[in-house]
Amino acid sequence: MFYRTETHLVGPIGNNEFAYEKRGKIELNPKLLVPSLINGSLSDVILGDTTCFVEWNDKKSELKYNTWLKHLVQRESDQTYFFVMDNHNHAFYARWKAIAQQQVQKGAYLIHLDQHSDLVEPTYYPAHDNMDSEEYVANYTNNVLQIATFIQPALSVGMITEQQQIRSEWWLLHYEFPVTASDIILDIDLDFWAPEMCIEHYKKTIQKAQSLIKYPQTKLVTIATSPHFIEQKKALDVLHDLLQ
Repeated sequence: MFYRTETHLVGPIGNNEFAYEKRGKIELNPKLLVPSLINGSLSDVILGDTTCFVEWNDKKSELKYNTWLKHLVQRESDQTYFFVMDNHNHAFYARWKAIAQQQVQKGAYLIHLDQHSDLVEPTYYPAHDNMDSEEYVANYTNNVLQIATFIQPALSVGMITEQQQIRSEWWLLHYEFPVTASDIILDIDLDFWAPEMCIEHYKKTIQKAQSLIKYPQTKLVTIATSPHFIEQKKALDVLHDLLQ
C-alpha cells in the first residue's frame, strides 16, 4: 500500500499524468516514485535520487525531471503533528491520518501558505462512505489527486470547513491570527520562498511562519518541498530555518 512501502505511479494517473504523452515518446514506461512514510526527525528529510515529478518546460522546450525526498517524514512534537512531503497532494492523506489518530479534530481551519492556491477541482471527489478506509484514502491521494487538487476534496468530506490563503510576503507579514474554535491545520509550501516570489524580508517571513507553527491551536503542520517549483537544496535550507 502507498506510504507503507516505496511505490510507483504507473500510467497516466495522479501526478504521473503530467507530460505523460511527451515522456512516453522517450521512456518505455513513464512512472513516478511515491516514497515510503517514516516516523523521524528533521535529519531524516534527505535527498532521494528517483524521479518524483516531471513537467514540460515551455521556455526550454524540454522535460524537467525532479527528484527529492528519500522518505516522507512524520513526527509529533509538543502536541503538534508534522508531515513533510515532496508533492503537495500528500497533504490530503496527512490530514486524514491526523484526524484518524485524533491529532486534529475534523472540520479544522486551514491556513494555506503558498505561492499557488491549489484550489483546482479534482477529476472526481472522494466517496464519503469510503473515507474510513486508509487504503482508499491512500489510493485516492496518489491515483487521483495532483499537486493542485487536494484542498477542494478535503472541504467536500469535512476534513476542513474553512480555508485562508496567504499568497504573498505582504499578506504573511500582515496576517492576523484567526479567532476560531476549531483546530488549525497550517499548510506550508516551501515554494513560497522561491526566487520568483522576490521575498525582501526573509528572516521576518520565517519568524512569522514560525509563530503560526507555534500558535496554540495549530495541531497539524504539513510542509511540501514542491520539487518542480523551488530548487530543492534551497527548500531544504528553508525547511531547516523554519523548524530550527
